[in-house]
Amino acid sequence: MKFNCEVINQNVKTKKEKDYKFKVTEVTLETLRLDAEAVDLVNTEVNVTLHDVDFVAEVTNVTVGIKKINKIPYRNFKVKLLFEGTNDEIARLVNKSVEVTLV
Repeated sequence: MKFNCEVINQNVKTKKEKDYKFKVTEVTLETLRLDAEAVDLVNTEVNVTLHDVDFVAEVTNVTVGIKKINKIPYRNFKVKLLFEGTNDEIARLVNKSVEVTLV
């Protein structure tokens, strides 16, 4: 599934399971157009190509909201991706519009 989106943010958190601490990164994408099939990807792992950055992530959430552009309401979608570890290359894409592929 390919679509254009804006990379809204990248949050790095520390997760703890039993005595093991590790970092996870949550990436939020926003798009005005998204296939309905994207909802089926929630809680599944996908291969992600974000501009020129490749990684494997879990789609944790797809939300639908309303965004006003020039006072005209548009339906917009936010896609949250979660993966273990960090990726500095994604930080440079924050607030940029890019093409993303989820496979």
